[in-house]
Amino acid sequence: MVYRQVADLLEREAPPLIDALDVARMVEEKINTLDILAVEGLLLAIMQKHFLYINLFGALLGFVMGSFNVLLMGLGR
Repeated sequence: MVYRQVADLLEREAPPLIDALDVARMVEEKINTLDILAVEGLLLAIMQKHFLYINLFGALLGFVMGSFNVLLMGLGR
């Protein structure tokens, strides 16, 4: 019974509270107050991490394709 009352209360009260927070605006204001070099450093750090995974995936894909090519050439003889 208590669980149902809490769930009903959250269903009624949570959406207006979430709308009142306006997270997108808060993030935009925080980024606008940061130094340009700090934002650039943050973006470069994120990109560096993702580029590592892209490069590793490319190396794995190249290895698989090269191995498949060698296998096909071996079967063709």
